[in-house]
Amino acid sequence: MKLSEPEGQTLEYKQEWCDTAKKTLIAFANDLGGILQIGVADNGEVVGCDFDQVERSVRRFARDGVEPPMTDLIDVRKQIFDDKVVATILVAPGIKKPYGFRGKVLTEGGVYIRLGGQTVPATLDEVIRIIQRGDPRSWESRAVNETDLTFEQAKRIFDDLQIPFSEGSQLGYGLLNRQREFTNLALLLSDQNPFRVIVNTYDISGKVVSSNRVCGSVLQQWLSVRRTLADINTPVIDKESSDFSRKETYPWPQLALREALTNTLAHRDYSSPLQVAVNIHPDAITFFTPGGIPPELTLDEALMEGASFCRNEKLAEIFMRLHWMEKAGTGFGDIFRAYALFPQKPKLQQVARSFLIELPRINEQQSGKEADVLRFVKSSPEGKTRPEIEAYMQLSRPTVLKLLKALRKNGHLVVEGKGPATRYLVPTTDQDAH
Repeated sequence: MKLSEPEGQTLEYKQEWCDTAKKTLIAFANDLGGILQIGVADNGEVVGCDFDQVERSVRRFARDGVEPPMTDLIDVRKQIFDDKVVATILVAPGIKKPYGFRGKVLTEGGVYIRLGGQTVPATLDEVIRIIQRGDPRSWESRAVNETDLTFEQAKRIFDDLQIPFSEGSQLGYGLLNRQREFTNLALLLSDQNPFRVIVNTYDISGKVVSSNRVCGSVLQQWLSVRRTLADINTPVIDKESSDFSRKETYPWPQLALREALTNTLAHRDYSSPLQVAVNIHPDAITFFTPGGIPPELTLDEALMEGASFCRNEKLAEIFMRLHWMEKAGTGFGDIFRAYALFPQKPKLQQVARSFLIELPRINEQQSGKEADVLRFVKSSPEGKTRPEIEAYMQLSRPTVLKLLKALRKNGHLVVEGKGPATRYLVPTTDQDAH
């Protein structure tokens, strides 16, 4: 079995625990943190390992082989792929940087950093920059070892909304510090953003149907995931109400989906090696956020009316400029208010150092075939003909006619043309505004 995620800034594979693995742990601690998986070849092929031996060796090294010790930065977990054991080592970014091999000179193979997907020894200038970054400022305000970041995706989004994105405004937003160095906020907004959003889709039995890693600027990630959610959140339209008005009921309240996604990205702990995950089930959508509630707050306090916290204030301010966020708070109140008229209620759960938002479905689910037809028709602005739908679905004419009749009755599809020129389209009001 091969793991699909390629090695990069925050991910490294090693077949066994060795000296280069030790260097990578140190490099992760000196940078953004990361994940080191022991028992995996460089090409992602799972080969397995002796988990107990690896765990003991890693913890011994983190305690005795590094200065200052990294014990509190390391979390070793066992994972099994096709009956083969992999030791997954989560490394949090250190707060006592620089970390190096005990007894070695910092600039002579003592300190290591990450450059892309490589672990390299730090130069004197790089060691000095690591020390300078070890300050009490927020994570998003700290400088990064990057000089060639690009912002094509972010600029396109700002330009579409006629919001300035010049170098002067970047300084005001917090992408540059006073020394004109890029900050971690700039890294998030850049095209080279190393953080991902993983979107998993499950069937009714809980089996993974698809898993998509959304890359790019955090702003582009927001738009991409929002579109994915809009595609599966197609409203049921009731045209038989007493006043003959058009009534739409979405499977998930639109406001709740938007607030959950926005808060997941704005309140994420980007110093954690864990990635954000959006899990789409037939009856619920969950949002997994690394970082959780700040330690000075309890979950009950965070859910109180008027309570507000924001881990990444500058990122939240940008979301507000783009009108993607009402205010720099938790947004939990809006999520609960979106469900006020329905018997189903959202669930919020603190899981160790992470946070989970669960949004239940509020209306009956379409059949899988109906959803497939709808996605296929929606993929083309000019719609699809019945023969095209039959060929795509590989179903008989009577079966497709039955599906089309049900989708038209519920208002999901409309018809244009007659005879062989008949085309089926998704109503304009059903299209995603974004």
